[in-house]
Amino acid sequence: MKTLLQYRRFGSHQRVLLPLLMVIGLSSWTIAGDFGPAAGNAWSATGSMQDERWWFTMTTLMNGKVLAAAGYSYETYDLASAELYDSTTATWSPTGSMRNARFSHTATLLLDGRVLVAGGYNGLESMTSVEIYDPRRGRWTRTGSLHVGREEHMATLLQDGRVLVTGGYGDLVGTLASNETYDPATGLWTTSSDMNDPHWWGTATTLLDGRVLVTAGGGVSGPQTSCELFDPVTRTWAYTGRLHAARLLQTATLLADGRVLVAGGQDYLNNSIRTAEIWDPATGVWTVVGRLHQPRARHTAALLPDGRVLVAGGEDYQGNQDRRTCYRSTAACNRHLA
Repeated sequence: MKTLLQYRRFGSHQRVLLPLLMVIGLSSWTIAGDFGPAAGNAWSATGSMQDERWWFTMTTLMNGKVLAAAGYSYETYDLASAELYDSTTATWSPTGSMRNARFSHTATLLLDGRVLVAGGYNGLESMTSVEIYDPRRGRWTRTGSLHVGREEHMATLLQDGRVLVTGGYGDLVGTLASNETYDPATGLWTTSSDMNDPHWWGTATTLLDGRVLVTAGGGVSGPQTSCELFDPVTRTWAYTGRLHAARLLQTATLLADGRVLVAGGQDYLNNSIRTAEIWDPATGVWTVVGRLHQPRARHTAALLPDGRVLVAGGEDYQGNQDRRTCYRSTAACNRHLA
């Protein structure tokens, strides 16, 4: 059985293959064996998608299926199609197409099980269009439009069920500091005060106390270290500690203890980077926690049940490829996570 990620994972049209898997500890990075929780710690191929696509979104639904929505294809350009992955049969099947084709959008799972897709780019302009997918009917419907067309923005579900969309890039105005909150009960968007700095290709993470942490991303002049906190009660923004390394296209993962791990990204020279940092909500301070074995940007990260963080795929602008497939923290590091 192969132990590499089987195929390329695309985030944009400039990527380099990274057939890798990393499991991140919080105090060190150590090489380990193959990974795959259900198949002898290994990767295995699954069914192919109906359409080739990148710059798309994938959302795990409440029924366990995975929704892949829209994206970009060299053959058909921006896509409106959507597909569902069924892990029990390891197959993809088409579901309802979106009303508007798009890529570089966001997708957020709502508390009622529907999926909100907001903004994006259609090859002509940054979009205000917003649609909701209903998994029970397999259909998309339009809902209230964004006040500002945006792409490469961030979206996160608030604890009260609303969705915060913030930052991004607008083709008419450039980098954005504006933000909007969607209310599923009314289908309308409400604006809040702007962020202190514009952020695009950054991250937005809802914290255990309900606030939202926005980290880095691109600013007016490129990757930045700026981080901000949004209070959904007062609808205001405040600075928090700055990252040690400026970055965009990074990942941010909420840990079980309420801290946030930021890993990888891209620097001022368009190089993918290895550094990782942890933000502590008690102090608002970032601490460097080691280096990835492989620099990467546009990757994915997920919190595992044992408290470790899995990082996979992405791209390396330096053109390097790692010979390993998996990294795992040491036992001591695992104890540190507990």
